[in-house]
Amino acid sequence: MVQEKSLLYWKNNKTKREPLAPLNKKGGKTMKTLTCIILAFLFLLPLPIMAETQQQSQQQQQIPIDKLVMPNFVYDHCHLIIPSLKVIELNESFINEIGSEVAPKSCKGQVCWSWQTWKAGADFFTWQLYDSTLPLKISNIEKISKSISQTIKQTETLRKSSSNLIDATQEFLKSSFSTGKEKGITRERTITGQKSQEQASELNITPMFHKYLAMALQGPYPAAYPLCISSAVDLFYKAYDSDRVNDLVEVFVIYKTVKPEDIEFSQQKTMLNRAKFLFSLYGDLIKGENEKKYAWAQATLFAKLLEWPEFAQVKTTVDEYIDKVYNTYTMMKTKTTKELAEKDKLLAAIKLLTDKYNTKNNPNPESSVVEDEYVNAAVYYYGQKSPKETENLIQELDKAMQQNDQILTAKLINPKPITQKIPKFAFFIIPAVVIGVIGVFLYIKKKHKTHQ
Repeated sequence: MVQEKSLLYWKNNKTKREPLAPLNKKGGKTMKTLTCIILAFLFLLPLPIMAETQQQSQQQQQIPIDKLVMPNFVYDHCHLIIPSLKVIELNESFINEIGSEVAPKSCKGQVCWSWQTWKAGADFFTWQLYDSTLPLKISNIEKISKSISQTIKQTETLRKSSSNLIDATQEFLKSSFSTGKEKGITRERTITGQKSQEQASELNITPMFHKYLAMALQGPYPAAYPLCISSAVDLFYKAYDSDRVNDLVEVFVIYKTVKPEDIEFSQQKTMLNRAKFLFSLYGDLIKGENEKKYAWAQATLFAKLLEWPEFAQVKTTVDEYIDKVYNTYTMMKTKTTKELAEKDKLLAAIKLLTDKYNTKNNPNPESSVVEDEYVNAAVYYYGQKSPKETENLIQELDKAMQQNDQILTAKLINPKPITQKIPKFAFFIIPAVVIGVIGVFLYIKKKHKTHQ
Protein backbone atom coordinates (compact mmCIF):
# COMPACT_ATOMS: atom_id res chain seq x y z
CA MET A 1 0.00 0.00 0.00
CA VAL A 2 2.78 2.40 0.92
CA GLN A 3 4.79 1.50 -2.16
CA GLU A 4 1.77 2.11 -4.41
CA LYS A 5 1.27 5.54 -2.86
CA SER A 6 4.93 6.31 -3.34
CA LEU A 7 4.82 5.33 -7.02
CA LEU A 8 1.68 7.38 -7.59
CA TYR A 9 3.29 10.36 -5.90
CA TRP A 10 6.36 10.04 -8.11
CA LYS A 11 4.30 9.78 -11.27
CA ASN A 12 2.21 12.82 -10.42
CA ASN A 13 5.23 14.97 -9.53
CA LYS A 14 7.72 13.84 -12.15
CA THR A 15 8.77 16.69 -14.45
CA LYS A 16 7.95 15.88 -18.08
CA ARG A 17 9.88 17.64 -20.83
CA GLU A 18 8.34 17.62 -24.28
CA PRO A 19 10.74 17.17 -27.24
CA LEU A 20 11.60 20.34 -29.11
CA ALA A 21 9.82 20.88 -32.42
CA PRO A 22 12.16 20.69 -35.43
CA LEU A 23 13.02 23.94 -37.16
CA ASN A 24 11.09 24.62 -40.35
CA LYS A 25 13.66 24.99 -43.12
CA LYS A 26 11.08 26.23 -45.60
CA GLY A 27 9.90 29.79 -46.03
CA GLY A 28 13.18 31.46 -47.06
CA LYS A 29 14.97 31.33 -43.70
CA THR A 30 18.40 32.81 -44.12
CA MET A 31 21.53 31.37 -42.51
CA LYS A 32 21.84 34.51 -40.37
CA THR A 33 18.34 34.09 -38.95
CA LEU A 34 18.93 30.41 -38.33
CA THR A 35 22.17 31.18 -36.52
CA CYS A 36 20.43 33.76 -34.31
CA ILE A 37 17.69 31.28 -33.40
CA ILE A 38 20.24 28.59 -32.49
CA LEU A 39 22.29 31.02 -30.40
CA ALA A 40 19.18 32.27 -28.62
CA PHE A 41 18.09 28.69 -27.97
CA LEU A 42 21.51 27.78 -26.56
CA PHE A 43 21.48 30.89 -24.36
CA LEU A 44 18.00 30.26 -22.96
CA LEU A 45 18.39 26.49 -22.50
CA PRO A 46 20.02 26.63 -19.03
CA LEU A 47 17.35 28.98 -17.65
CA PRO A 48 14.72 26.32 -16.83
CA ILE A 49 17.41 24.20 -15.17
CA MET A 50 18.71 27.21 -13.22
CA ALA A 51 15.18 28.18 -12.22
CA GLU A 52 14.46 24.66 -11.04
CA THR A 53 17.69 24.51 -8.99
CA GLN A 54 17.00 27.96 -7.51
CA GLN A 55 13.45 26.91 -6.64
CA GLN A 56 14.70 23.76 -4.90
CA SER A 57 17.29 25.78 -2.95
CA GLN A 58 14.68 28.36 -1.96
CA GLN A 59 12.29 25.58 -0.92
CA GLN A 60 15.03 24.02 1.19
CA GLN A 61 15.66 27.31 3.00
CA GLN A 62 11.95 27.77 3.68
CA ILE A 63 11.47 24.48 5.53
CA PRO A 64 9.22 25.24 8.52
CA ILE A 65 10.81 24.43 11.85
CA ASP A 66 7.96 22.00 12.53
CA LYS A 67 9.10 19.92 9.53
CA LEU A 68 12.70 19.47 10.68
CA VAL A 69 12.08 15.90 11.85
CA MET A 70 13.77 12.85 10.38
CA PRO A 71 10.67 11.24 8.76
CA ASN A 72 10.47 14.28 6.46
CA PHE A 73 13.91 13.44 5.01
CA VAL A 74 14.26 9.68 5.51
CA TYR A 75 11.45 7.72 3.85
CA ASP A 76 11.47 4.82 6.31
CA HIS A 77 8.08 3.32 5.36
CA CYS A 78 7.44 2.98 9.12
CA HIS A 79 4.88 5.78 8.98
CA LEU A 80 2.06 5.84 6.48
CA ILE A 81 3.05 9.28 5.20
CA ILE A 82 5.18 10.30 2.26
CA PRO A 83 7.91 12.84 3.11
CA SER A 84 7.88 16.07 1.15
CA LEU A 85 11.69 16.41 1.19
CA LYS A 86 13.02 12.87 0.79
CA VAL A 87 16.81 12.53 0.93
CA ILE A 88 17.13 8.75 1.29
CA GLU A 89 14.56 5.94 1.04
CA LEU A 90 14.64 2.66 2.95
CA ASN A 91 13.13 -0.63 1.81
CA GLU A 92 10.83 -2.11 4.45
CA SER A 93 10.12 -5.46 2.80
CA PHE A 94 10.78 -8.64 4.81
CA ILE A 95 9.68 -12.27 4.97
CA ASN A 96 8.00 -13.85 7.99
CA GLU A 97 9.56 -17.28 8.44
CA ILE A 98 7.57 -18.02 11.59
CA GLY A 99 4.24 -16.22 11.82
CA SER A 100 3.80 -16.64 15.55
CA GLU A 101 2.30 -13.73 17.48
CA VAL A 102 4.43 -14.65 20.49
CA ALA A 103 7.86 -14.28 18.91
CA PRO A 104 7.76 -14.24 15.10
CA LYS A 105 10.98 -14.68 13.18
CA SER A 106 11.38 -12.33 10.24
CA CYS A 107 14.18 -12.18 7.68
CA LYS A 108 15.54 -9.77 5.13
CA GLY A 109 18.02 -11.66 3.00
CA GLN A 110 20.47 -13.31 5.38
CA VAL A 111 19.59 -11.05 8.32
CA CYS A 112 16.89 -12.36 10.66
CA TRP A 113 15.34 -11.08 13.87
CA SER A 114 12.76 -12.28 16.32
CA TRP A 115 10.42 -9.76 17.84
CA GLN A 116 7.15 -9.34 19.69
CA THR A 117 4.44 -6.71 19.77
CA TRP A 118 1.22 -8.56 20.51
CA LYS A 119 0.98 -9.16 24.22
CA ALA A 120 -1.21 -8.04 27.10
CA GLY A 121 -0.79 -4.35 27.83
CA ALA A 122 1.55 -3.77 24.88
CA ASP A 123 1.54 -0.42 23.10
CA PHE A 124 3.57 1.26 20.40
CA PHE A 125 6.50 1.84 22.76
CA THR A 126 6.84 -1.53 24.54
CA TRP A 127 7.69 -3.87 21.68
CA GLN A 128 10.57 -6.31 22.13
CA LEU A 129 13.43 -7.39 19.90
CA TYR A 130 14.87 -10.68 21.15
CA ASP A 131 17.47 -11.57 18.55
CA SER A 132 19.17 -10.10 15.50
CA THR A 133 21.79 -11.36 13.09
CA LEU A 134 23.03 -8.04 11.73
CA PRO A 135 26.63 -8.64 10.57
CA LEU A 136 28.00 -6.33 13.24
CA LYS A 137 31.64 -6.76 14.20
CA ILE A 138 33.29 -4.20 16.45
CA SER A 139 37.04 -4.54 16.22
CA ASN A 140 38.28 -0.94 16.50
CA ILE A 141 37.00 -0.04 19.96
CA GLU A 142 39.86 2.38 20.66
CA LYS A 143 39.23 4.33 17.47
CA ILE A 144 35.49 4.58 18.13
CA SER A 145 36.11 5.58 21.75
CA LYS A 146 38.51 8.32 20.65
CA SER A 147 35.99 9.65 18.10
CA ILE A 148 33.18 9.74 20.69
CA SER A 149 35.46 11.39 23.25
CA GLN A 150 36.23 14.15 20.78
CA THR A 151 32.52 14.61 20.06
CA ILE A 152 31.80 15.03 23.77
CA LYS A 153 34.74 17.38 24.33
CA GLN A 154 33.60 19.61 21.44
CA THR A 155 30.35 20.34 23.26
CA GLU A 156 31.36 22.83 25.95
CA THR A 157 27.85 23.33 27.36
CA LEU A 158 27.65 20.04 29.22
CA ARG A 159 25.92 20.06 32.58
CA LYS A 160 27.85 16.97 33.61
CA SER A 161 31.60 16.68 33.58
CA SER A 162 32.77 15.73 30.10
CA SER A 163 35.38 13.44 31.62
CA ASN A 164 32.63 11.54 33.47
CA LEU A 165 30.66 11.11 30.25
CA ILE A 166 33.77 9.97 28.41
CA ASP A 167 34.53 7.44 31.17
CA ALA A 168 30.95 6.16 30.98
CA THR A 169 31.22 5.84 27.18
CA GLN A 170 34.49 3.94 27.33
CA GLU A 171 33.12 1.67 30.05
CA PHE A 172 30.08 0.86 27.92
CA LEU A 173 32.27 0.07 24.91
CA LYS A 174 34.61 -2.18 26.85
CA SER A 175 31.85 -4.05 28.66
CA SER A 176 29.56 -4.40 25.66
CA PHE A 177 31.91 -5.35 22.85
CA SER A 178 34.33 -8.10 23.82
CA THR A 179 37.57 -8.72 21.95
CA GLY A 180 37.05 -12.48 21.71
CA LYS A 181 36.01 -14.46 18.65
CA GLU A 182 32.63 -13.91 17.08
CA LYS A 183 29.82 -16.38 17.49
CA GLY A 184 28.17 -16.73 14.09
CA ILE A 185 27.79 -13.24 12.66
CA THR A 186 26.77 -11.51 15.88
CA ARG A 187 28.88 -9.82 18.49
CA GLU A 188 28.92 -11.30 21.98
CA ARG A 189 29.86 -9.82 25.30
CA THR A 190 30.59 -11.56 28.57
CA ILE A 191 29.54 -10.16 31.91
CA THR A 192 31.07 -11.84 34.93
CA GLY A 193 29.29 -11.49 38.26
CA GLN A 194 31.14 -10.05 41.23
CA LYS A 195 30.10 -12.91 43.45
CA SER A 196 31.89 -16.22 43.11
CA GLN A 197 28.67 -18.25 42.98
CA GLU A 198 27.40 -16.33 39.91
CA GLN A 199 28.09 -17.90 36.56
CA ALA A 200 29.41 -15.88 33.62
CA SER A 201 26.63 -15.13 31.13
CA GLU A 202 26.87 -14.16 27.48
CA LEU A 203 24.65 -11.40 26.14
CA ASN A 204 24.34 -10.47 22.49
CA ILE A 205 24.82 -6.73 21.93
CA THR A 206 23.51 -6.78 18.35
CA PRO A 207 19.77 -6.73 19.21
CA MET A 208 20.38 -3.59 21.32
CA PHE A 209 22.02 -1.90 18.34
CA HIS A 210 19.32 -3.11 15.93
CA LYS A 211 16.55 -1.96 18.28
CA TYR A 212 18.16 1.48 18.60
CA LEU A 213 18.04 1.97 14.83
CA ALA A 214 14.38 0.87 14.73
CA MET A 215 13.50 3.16 17.67
CA ALA A 216 15.27 6.07 15.98
CA LEU A 217 13.40 5.52 12.71
CA GLN A 218 10.09 5.40 14.55
CA GLY A 219 10.62 8.32 16.91
CA PRO A 220 7.81 9.45 19.23
CA TYR A 221 5.17 8.72 16.59
CA PRO A 222 2.97 5.61 16.33
CA ALA A 223 4.27 3.30 13.61
CA ALA A 224 4.09 -0.23 12.21
CA TYR A 225 6.94 -1.88 14.10
CA PRO A 226 7.70 -4.77 11.75
CA LEU A 227 8.38 -2.16 9.08
CA CYS A 228 10.64 -0.11 11.38
CA ILE A 229 12.73 -3.14 12.35
CA SER A 230 13.12 -4.09 8.70
CA SER A 231 13.90 -0.54 7.58
CA ALA A 232 16.66 -0.48 10.21
CA VAL A 233 18.32 -3.37 8.36
CA ASP A 234 18.22 -1.38 5.13
CA LEU A 235 19.72 1.67 6.88
CA PHE A 236 22.52 -0.53 8.23
CA TYR A 237 23.33 -1.80 4.73
CA LYS A 238 23.26 1.69 3.25
CA ALA A 239 25.92 2.62 5.81
CA TYR A 240 27.73 -0.68 5.18
CA ASP A 241 27.91 -0.10 1.42
CA SER A 242 29.39 3.37 1.93
CA ASP A 243 31.77 2.32 4.74
CA ARG A 244 29.91 4.35 7.38
CA VAL A 245 28.81 1.67 9.85
CA ASN A 246 31.09 3.22 12.49
CA ASP A 247 28.90 6.34 12.38
CA LEU A 248 25.89 4.27 13.43
CA VAL A 249 27.86 2.50 16.16
CA GLU A 250 29.20 5.80 17.51
CA VAL A 251 25.77 7.40 17.75
CA PHE A 252 24.35 4.24 19.34
CA VAL A 253 26.97 4.45 22.10
CA ILE A 254 26.31 8.18 22.54
CA TYR A 255 22.59 7.42 22.91
CA LYS A 256 23.36 4.85 25.62
CA THR A 257 25.69 7.14 27.62
CA VAL A 258 24.56 10.75 27.06
CA LYS A 259 21.04 11.99 27.84
CA PRO A 260 19.34 15.18 26.57
CA GLU A 261 19.28 16.68 30.07
CA ASP A 262 23.10 16.35 30.20
CA ILE A 263 23.39 19.05 27.52
CA GLU A 264 22.61 22.74 27.86
CA PHE A 265 21.46 24.20 24.56
CA SER A 266 23.99 26.53 22.97
CA GLN A 267 24.87 28.12 19.63
CA GLN A 268 27.47 25.46 18.86
CA LYS A 269 27.30 23.55 15.59
CA THR A 270 28.26 20.18 17.04
CA MET A 271 26.58 16.81 16.76
CA LEU A 272 25.42 16.83 20.40
CA ASN A 273 24.02 20.36 20.26
CA ARG A 274 22.17 19.56 17.03
CA ALA A 275 20.75 16.50 18.77
CA LYS A 276 19.63 18.68 21.69
CA PHE A 277 17.93 21.09 19.27
CA LEU A 278 16.25 18.32 17.26
CA PHE A 279 15.05 16.72 20.50
CA SER A 280 13.43 20.03 21.49
CA LEU A 281 11.35 20.08 18.32
CA TYR A 282 9.03 17.39 19.67
CA GLY A 283 7.74 19.60 22.48
CA ASP A 284 4.78 18.05 24.32
CA LEU A 285 5.22 14.72 22.51
CA ILE A 286 8.06 13.79 24.88
CA LYS A 287 6.30 14.08 28.23
CA GLY A 288 6.20 10.29 28.73
CA GLU A 289 9.39 8.31 29.43
CA ASN A 290 8.94 5.95 26.47
CA GLU A 291 8.25 8.79 24.06
CA LYS A 292 11.29 10.60 25.45
CA LYS A 293 13.56 7.59 24.77
CA TYR A 294 12.30 7.21 21.21
CA ALA A 295 12.57 10.96 20.55
CA TRP A 296 16.16 11.04 21.84
CA ALA A 297 17.01 8.00 19.70
CA GLN A 298 15.67 9.77 16.60
CA ALA A 299 17.35 13.09 17.48
CA THR A 300 20.79 11.49 17.96
CA LEU A 301 20.58 9.42 14.78
CA PHE A 302 19.35 12.37 12.71
CA ALA A 303 22.09 14.61 14.12
CA LYS A 304 24.65 12.04 12.94
CA LEU A 305 23.03 11.64 9.51
CA LEU A 306 23.29 15.42 9.06
CA GLU A 307 27.06 14.93 8.87
CA TRP A 308 26.62 12.76 5.75
CA PRO A 309 27.12 14.62 2.42
CA GLU A 310 23.55 13.83 1.28
CA PHE A 311 22.17 15.92 4.14
CA ALA A 312 24.48 18.93 3.69
CA GLN A 313 21.67 21.34 2.75
CA VAL A 314 19.43 20.10 5.55
CA LYS A 315 22.29 20.59 8.03
CA THR A 316 22.65 24.19 6.85
CA THR A 317 18.95 24.77 7.50
CA VAL A 318 19.19 23.18 10.96
CA ASP A 319 22.18 25.36 11.86
CA GLU A 320 20.34 28.49 10.74
CA TYR A 321 17.42 27.61 13.01
CA ILE A 322 19.83 26.92 15.88
CA ASP A 323 21.05 30.52 15.64
CA LYS A 324 17.50 31.91 15.61
CA VAL A 325 16.24 29.72 18.44
CA TYR A 326 19.34 30.41 20.56
CA ASN A 327 18.89 34.18 20.31
CA THR A 328 15.22 33.90 21.31
CA TYR A 329 16.04 31.41 24.07
CA THR A 330 18.67 33.83 25.47
CA MET A 331 16.12 36.66 25.60
CA MET A 332 13.68 34.46 27.50
CA LYS A 333 16.40 33.58 30.01
CA THR A 334 17.66 37.10 30.63
CA LYS A 335 14.51 39.26 30.35
CA THR A 336 11.25 39.26 32.26
CA THR A 337 7.90 38.80 30.55
CA LYS A 338 7.12 42.48 31.12
CA GLU A 339 10.37 43.56 29.45
CA LEU A 340 9.72 41.29 26.47
CA ALA A 341 6.17 42.64 26.07
CA GLU A 342 7.57 46.06 25.15
CA LYS A 343 9.20 44.63 22.00
CA ASP A 344 7.42 41.36 21.15
CA LYS A 345 4.02 40.58 22.67
CA LEU A 346 3.84 37.09 21.15
CA LEU A 347 7.18 36.09 22.63
CA ALA A 348 6.16 37.59 25.99
CA ALA A 349 2.90 35.63 25.87
CA ILE A 350 4.77 32.38 25.20
CA LYS A 351 7.18 33.11 28.05
CA LEU A 352 4.23 33.80 30.36
CA LEU A 353 2.67 30.46 29.48
CA THR A 354 6.02 28.69 29.99
CA ASP A 355 6.69 30.34 33.35
CA LYS A 356 3.23 29.37 34.60
CA TYR A 357 3.93 25.78 33.60
CA ASN A 358 7.38 25.82 35.25
CA THR A 359 6.01 27.14 38.56
CA LYS A 360 2.81 25.12 38.60
CA ASN A 361 4.10 22.52 41.08
CA ASN A 362 7.23 24.23 42.34
CA PRO A 363 7.71 28.00 42.85
CA ASN A 364 11.49 27.52 42.62
CA PRO A 365 12.11 25.05 39.80
CA GLU A 366 15.58 23.84 38.86
CA SER A 367 17.40 26.10 36.43
CA SER A 368 18.22 23.23 34.06
CA VAL A 369 14.53 22.30 33.78
CA VAL A 370 13.53 25.92 33.12
CA GLU A 371 16.26 26.31 30.49
CA ASP A 372 15.07 23.25 28.60
CA GLU A 373 11.47 24.50 28.71
CA TYR A 374 12.65 27.85 27.33
CA VAL A 375 14.30 26.03 24.41
CA ASN A 376 11.00 24.26 23.70
CA ALA A 377 9.19 27.61 23.96
CA ALA A 378 11.65 29.29 21.57
CA VAL A 379 11.07 26.49 19.06
CA TYR A 380 7.31 26.94 19.48
CA TYR A 381 7.73 30.68 18.81
CA TYR A 382 9.06 29.91 15.32
CA GLY A 383 6.52 27.16 14.67
CA GLN A 384 3.35 27.47 12.67
CA LYS A 385 0.36 28.73 14.69
CA SER A 386 -3.22 29.44 13.76
CA PRO A 387 -4.49 33.04 14.10
CA LYS A 388 -6.87 31.87 16.84
CA GLU A 389 -4.00 30.30 18.77
CA THR A 390 -1.98 33.50 18.59
CA GLU A 391 -4.99 35.56 19.62
CA ASN A 392 -5.57 33.39 22.71
CA LEU A 393 -1.92 33.76 23.76
CA ILE A 394 -2.06 37.57 23.47
CA GLN A 395 -5.33 37.68 25.42
CA GLU A 396 -3.74 35.74 28.30
CA LEU A 397 -0.86 38.21 28.34
CA ASP A 398 -3.21 41.23 28.35
CA LYS A 399 -5.18 39.66 31.18
CA ALA A 400 -2.03 39.14 33.26
CA MET A 401 -0.92 42.72 32.55
CA GLN A 402 -4.27 44.13 33.72
CA GLN A 403 -4.07 42.06 36.93
CA ASN A 404 -0.42 43.05 37.40
CA ASP A 405 0.51 39.40 37.90
CA GLN A 406 3.77 38.96 39.82
CA ILE A 407 5.01 36.36 37.36
CA LEU A 408 5.39 39.14 34.78
CA THR A 409 8.52 40.38 36.59
CA ALA A 410 9.83 37.02 37.78
CA LYS A 411 13.21 35.67 36.74
CA LEU A 412 13.33 31.92 37.17
CA ILE A 413 16.99 31.62 36.17
CA ASN A 414 19.68 33.38 38.16
CA PRO A 415 22.48 34.79 36.00
CA LYS A 416 25.56 32.64 36.07
CA PRO A 417 28.87 34.21 37.09
CA ILE A 418 30.91 35.18 34.06
CA THR A 419 34.21 33.37 34.11
CA GLN A 420 36.40 34.21 31.20
CA LYS A 421 38.88 31.55 30.29
CA ILE A 422 42.46 32.69 29.89
CA PRO A 423 43.63 31.70 26.42
CA LYS A 424 46.32 29.02 26.41
CA PHE A 425 48.72 31.17 24.46
CA ALA A 426 48.62 33.71 27.33
CA PHE A 427 50.56 31.27 29.49
CA PHE A 428 53.42 31.58 27.01
CA ILE A 429 53.09 35.26 26.06
CA ILE A 430 52.87 36.72 29.60
CA PRO A 431 56.12 35.12 30.86
CA ALA A 432 57.84 36.11 27.61
CA VAL A 433 56.73 39.74 28.01
CA VAL A 434 57.87 39.81 31.66
CA ILE A 435 61.25 38.33 30.75
CA GLY A 436 61.55 40.81 27.86
CA VAL A 437 60.79 43.80 30.11
CA ILE A 438 63.34 42.63 32.70
CA GLY A 439 65.90 42.10 29.95
CA VAL A 440 65.37 45.59 28.53
CA PHE A 441 65.61 47.09 32.04
CA LEU A 442 68.91 45.31 32.75
CA TYR A 443 70.29 46.32 29.35
CA ILE A 444 69.44 49.99 29.91
CA LYS A 445 70.88 49.88 33.41
CA LYS A 446 74.11 48.29 32.18
CA LYS A 447 74.42 50.79 29.35
CA HIS A 448 73.85 53.64 31.79
CA LYS A 449 76.69 52.37 34.04
CA THR A 450 79.03 52.01 31.06
CA HIS A 451 78.27 55.57 29.96
CA GLN A 452 79.09 56.88 33.44
